[in-house]
Amino acid sequence: MQNKNQIIICSANLDSCDFYENQERQKALAYNFREIGVAFNSCQGVYKGKKESSFIVVIRTNEQFEQIKNMCLDLFEQDSILYQEISGLCSLIYTDKVEKLGELVEVEFSKAKTLDNYTEFNGKYYATN
Repeated sequence: MQNKNQIIICSANLDSCDFYENQERQKALAYNFREIGVAFNSCQGVYKGKKESSFIVVIRTNEQFEQIKNMCLDLFEQDSILYQEISGLCSLIYTDKVEKLGELVEVEFSKAKTLDNYTEFNGKYYATN
């Protein structure tokens, strides 16, 4: 993304839940973000080829990073979260490992739709390079 803030892209969706259950999970995650006072926006993500409602969360402190990581991975049982460092480099963070990726860059829709993982935000498409 053009903006080199620390961010996390995450979701509360689970494959085992139906559309309405996932909507409720997303509402609960948004509520938790409000409770801890972090700035976030809704976006559309594609993870492992599946579309899901997601959030882009701006991280200001290490404490916020830890809270959101634990919330997503433990409480909401997510496989991973995408973390962008201030440098722009991204990682997929799992409960037991970290997978280094490239930078999150804007891509054309025609490119995004060929990828297993990307994010749509404000009509633009982003993927790691």
